[in-house]
Amino acid sequence: DRLVRDIRRATRKQYSAEEKIRIVLDGLRGEVSIAELCRREGIAESLGVLTVVLHETFRYPLRLPGHHGLEAMAILMLGRLMCTSPWSATIVCLSAFATHSGFGGHADPSKAFVVLAPGILLDVYAQNFRQWRQYLWLVPVVVAFAFATKPLIRLTLASMAGVNFGSLASGVLYPFATHLAYGFTGAPVAVGLWKATTGRLLRSER
Repeated sequence: DRLVRDIRRATRKQYSAEEKIRIVLDGLRGEVSIAELCRREGIAESLGVLTVVLHETFRYPLRLPGHHGLEAMAILMLGRLMCTSPWSATIVCLSAFATHSGFGGHADPSKAFVVLAPGILLDVYAQNFRQWRQYLWLVPVVVAFAFATKPLIRLTLASMAGVNFGSLASGVLYPFATHLAYGFTGAPVAVGLWKATTGRLLRSER
């Protein structure tokens, strides 16, 4: 697929099999923190690229508004969990927006706002609620409402600038509800993967 080849070429770092093994071993040894690995290897930026790749290659049978939020919010949540940078989720979103724009993204005036908003809101939540990792059951709710800002932002642009969005043809309640549902579903996937991975690491250290 041409899009995937272009994205791979534009990715800042290309990892060989040996480098991937090295990164994993660095994490397992515990000599370098996961946060430092994320910063050093550009993992948050890579997750943003992955978001665009999945958006362009995955096709769901149900074409409900916000259906790509399932994988997008899972990846966003993984970025927030893996990296302790205060703006890691925003970095994931910025990378996704830059990748989308650089490879023929549609001229959607709301794109920058709707892509960046979930990451910014998730980061602000994490910065203001320091114990958020101890209450991971609450995170899917936060992510769901962060993702549901997408139809609200488009409604605002439609009202203020007269921009027409096909997803709002039947009103805002339906897309708002589906965005909530997909955001709420995607976040627990990331939390489950995170818990399973950290659990294995803890057991391997014993």
